[in-house]
Amino acid sequence: TPGILFLLKELPQIEFYQTALAEFLKGFNTLTIIWAFGATIAFYCYGSSWYKKKVRDNIDVLEREMVDGTYQLASRIGEGRSPENAIKFVTDTMPKTEFGKVMKETYSTIRTRHATLEDAFFDDNYGSLMHVYSKKFKLIIRLFVTSLKRGVEQCSQTLFMISNHFDQLKKTEDNLLNTLRNALSMMRTTASIFAPMITGLIVTLQQMIQTGLASAQQQLSSLGYSQFVLSFLSPPNISVEVLQLISGVYMLL
Repeated sequence: TPGILFLLKELPQIEFYQTALAEFLKGFNTLTIIWAFGATIAFYCYGSSWYKKKVRDNIDVLEREMVDGTYQLASRIGEGRSPENAIKFVTDTMPKTEFGKVMKETYSTIRTRHATLEDAFFDDNYGSLMHVYSKKFKLIIRLFVTSLKRGVEQCSQTLFMISNHFDQLKKTEDNLLNTLRNALSMMRTTASIFAPMITGLIVTLQQMIQTGLASAQQQLSSLGYSQFVLSFLSPPNISVEVLQLISGVYMLL
C-alpha cells in the first residue's frame, strides 16, 4: 500500500496535501511493492509444498534405510529363522529408523491381531504400509511375502538380490545429483545474490546519473548557458523509483 500511494503521489493529476504522509512515503517508495510480491510468492510456494516435501523426504530416508534393512532380513532368514523372528530382529537393531518403525508396527500387528504376514503389511484397515507412500518399498515387501511361499532359501536369495540392486541404484542417483549440484548451486547463487546485486547496481547508477545531470544543468545555468540545451544532458524520462520497481519485478521473475 505505501508503494502504491507513492506512485499515485508521482502523478501530476493527484496532489497530496498532507505533508506528513508525503514525507512518510519518501522512505518507502516502490520497495514495498517488491517486498510484497516477493513475500507473497515465498509464502505461497512454502505453504503449498512443505507437506509434500516432508513426505518426499520421509520416502527418501526410508528407501535409503531399506537397503540395509533388507540385507538384515535376508541374513536372518538365511540362518533359518522364521520371518516373524527376522522382523523382530530388524526391529531391535534399527529402532529409530523409518524402516525399523514399519517393521515394529508389522510385528506388533502379527502379535496382537494374530494376522498373517501379508495382512500385517497390506491389509487396508490395519496394515503397516497404509501410510507408506514409497512404491519401491512396497514392491520389496511384496516380493518378500511372495518369495516366502517358495521357501526360506529362495526368499533369502531374493532379498539379497534386491538389496544389491537398490544399493547400486542409490549410488547411481547420488552420482547424478553430484553432477547436477554445481549447476543447481549456481542457479541458487544467481537468484539469491547476483540478481539482487546487479539490479541494485542498476538503480544506484541511474540515481548517480540523474544527480550528475541535474548538477551539470545547474552549473550551466549559473554560467549563463540557460538557453544552451544539450540532448545528452536532458533528464531521463523514467524516475529512479519506477526503474527500481521494474528491476525488482524482473529480479523476482
